[in-house]
Amino acid sequence: MIRPLALIGLSAVIVVGVYSASTSGLTASLISNTIHLNATESTPSPTSIPATPAPTPTPVNGGDSLKVVPPADATPIKLVVESEPEVGPIIRIQSNSEIKLPLDDFRPTLAQLTKRNLVWARLEQDCMRRFGLEGILGKKFSEPRQSILPIFLSQDSARRIGYSDEIPRTAGPDALTTPGREEINGTDGQAATQIYTGTIASYKGQSVPAGGCSKEARDKIIPGTDNIKVDASDLAFAAGFRAQSDSRVVAVTQQWSVCMKERGFTFWSPQHAQFTGLRKAEEEAKGEEIAIATADADCRAKTNLTGINLAVEAAYQKVAIVQFRNVALAAKEQHSRTMSRVAGLS
Repeated sequence: MIRPLALIGLSAVIVVGVYSASTSGLTASLISNTIHLNATESTPSPTSIPATPAPTPTPVNGGDSLKVVPPADATPIKLVVESEPEVGPIIRIQSNSEIKLPLDDFRPTLAQLTKRNLVWARLEQDCMRRFGLEGILGKKFSEPRQSILPIFLSQDSARRIGYSDEIPRTAGPDALTTPGREEINGTDGQAATQIYTGTIASYKGQSVPAGGCSKEARDKIIPGTDNIKVDASDLAFAAGFRAQSDSRVVAVTQQWSVCMKERGFTFWSPQHAQFTGLRKAEEEAKGEEIAIATADADCRAKTNLTGINLAVEAAYQKVAIVQFRNVALAAKEQHSRTMSRVAGLS
């Protein structure tokens, strides 16, 4: 269910592309489409932040105000608005479980993705097992980000384990974390790569499926006929990417940076702090990281960076939903079909 859009005198121009490592682009007609959106006026909430003309982000401490980096192989969706949308009430988040964003209704939950990925990985390994090469090569599934902008960081966990809850990790059991091709060597590794990718027609007299075990598994989860060009996560990334330059996000990030400076740390954004000296998820947090994370969590709480970021990001997600409702609904319906297939394969 989509919550009603509450925008004041919003006129937006949306220019479309795509941000996704999992998609191959958009049709030419969609890429070239420029659409104007005019929302009706409504009475603003007393706690809402007023809209202002979209600014040019001001660098903080010599760096970008924020750093949101698209996947390396992505093609851009550029979400452009003529004025910043009104946001709803600004609340204080006490845990990540409280976070709810408009596009969440159009994409799978982490639990659903984990279930899908477990089945997907099993199908790949079942195929590789036919050739006696299971457990050597397989797809890696990473936990999705619900929000693009920095959100809640527990002060308690920051003091105990630093950024451990924030570091991107691969989700699921060992079947989901088999090595990547660059970690494979030897005859078995070469054969596994060829069978997984389908670059050989047969192996030891047995036919290799077209496209390899990777495509065989994918086709059972998401057949080519059900593959969509843009999904809700693409729209979420586009909304978050645009929100990062919103004047209200820039302002609270600057306040956060000043707060960190008062605690002895010079960072221009939470991403800058978190990814400085980034370690692997399985490694233990050291003293310096814990000190930085503790200050970060305290400053996020002091400035209510989480509440403001979420409110602004939600506003841009609502713009994306209104403009691309058909895309969002198609993604939701495709996910429903995918989970039905997963249930049948479980």
